[in-house]
Amino acid sequence: MKVVVDLTRCQGYAQCAFAAPDVFVIQGDEALLYDTDPDDAQREKIVRAAAACPVQAIFLDRDDTRDDTRIRKPAPETHVAAPGPGEAFKRTGRIVIVGAYLAGLRAGRMLRQEGFTGSLTVIGDEPHAPYDRPPLSKQVLMGQVPARRTGLPRLDELDAHWRFGVAATGLDLSGKQVLLADGAKVGFDRLLIATGVRAHPWPNEAEAALDGLFALHTPEDAEGLRQRLAAGPGRVLVIGAGFTGCEVVSACRELDLQVTVLDRSPAPLAGALGAVIGGVAAQMQRDNGVDLRCGVRVESLEGDDSGRLRRARLSDGSTLDVEVAVAALGSIRNVECIRRLLTRNFGPPHRPKRIDGMMSDLLGIVTRLIDDFTGEDGSGTVRVDLVDDFAYPFPVTVICELLGVPREDEPRFQVMSGAVIDTADPTTGGIVERQRRRAKAVAVLADACLDTDPEVHRILTEKPFPQWADVVTFEDWLSPRTALARG
Repeated sequence: MKVVVDLTRCQGYAQCAFAAPDVFVIQGDEALLYDTDPDDAQREKIVRAAAACPVQAIFLDRDDTRDDTRIRKPAPETHVAAPGPGEAFKRTGRIVIVGAYLAGLRAGRMLRQEGFTGSLTVIGDEPHAPYDRPPLSKQVLMGQVPARRTGLPRLDELDAHWRFGVAATGLDLSGKQVLLADGAKVGFDRLLIATGVRAHPWPNEAEAALDGLFALHTPEDAEGLRQRLAAGPGRVLVIGAGFTGCEVVSACRELDLQVTVLDRSPAPLAGALGAVIGGVAAQMQRDNGVDLRCGVRVESLEGDDSGRLRRARLSDGSTLDVEVAVAALGSIRNVECIRRLLTRNFGPPHRPKRIDGMMSDLLGIVTRLIDDFTGEDGSGTVRVDLVDDFAYPFPVTVICELLGVPREDEPRFQVMSGAVIDTADPTTGGIVERQRRRAKAVAVLADACLDTDPEVHRILTEKPFPQWADVVTFEDWLSPRTALARG
């Protein structure tokens, strides 16, 4: 039996804790903890708890609702319509979802709910079926739920072909195929890229290899950290006071472990919730015995001869003796494949390690920019506008250098990327303005692909823009070539 609570919907009414207190627990004022895989003896109470939830945030395996029709969703109404291309596609089409995470899972469910009965394939680079991430930094760390029992329920509803443990490495748009790391190819008629995020790695590779430094993103991460916390380290260092960092701090205090948390911001959660709420969070942490140090960063992590983490040197000049550290540095969107598609017309593929040893290249870029300055005023002095002549060209030129964009193509690359970035901002302008920006991006992309990708140019120029503009999302416009693959 599997249980998942949508914590973005949960309002802390605690009705579930009254109905099934052995499964749902309100910790402190409003933090909800729950058993993701409870004993079957709790079934009746859990079903009542799900029915009592005012915001319907509790989800169970489909079979677990059989004893109570109150929480069943009514079957969708069927409408009789004349058959057309759309209806035929619903029956025989092929949809591939790249990303076996929550977004991909929900998209697949919505497709089925909307009547799609064709072939559905879900590709994920992790070896697991989709799992619930919030418990990894809460119940799993405190030993209340095993990491292996955090899987999401009702996967059978998708009737999908799952490809776990293999990454999608490329797209053949003309052949409509997803290229996989194991050499396989998966054909599609429509494609959804929902590749999610990964934990931001510790920036120093040598320090990142120290035994005792953890990130927290996967069940394996959570289980490894849980074992170290259960061993009772003298002090835990949490680097980063965002949501994940604060949850790890809370778990450490629940386990009666001494914990120090560092963050460059003036308060925990300040970046997400603002300084006022951050100040409240800071006081709560200090009241609960947390050694909170804001405005302080780690200068270096040090280990012993066996490669185990032993101490951290901080920017305030102090040193901490620690055996366990958690790098809660936020996340990185998994968009490398999309980025390669965007820049394929401008040179060789991105090389992940190319930044290593680029000092001479960067110095060469600076020298080249300076050599290009021609604003002499007659006195032999070169007049330079730091913004127009240096501050803007330098980062763009560096980006082009990293992506392998030839120098002669830099202006064209700037125009294309600028149009896409401007289009991708959903927070400015009304619907007419947003559609105008999208139309501009389409025109720029079509021009960029005229010589290098005639098929994409044809799609962009021949297909009526409004026909597909209304279904293009923010993520689509971060990956316009991938949006085209949706047809």
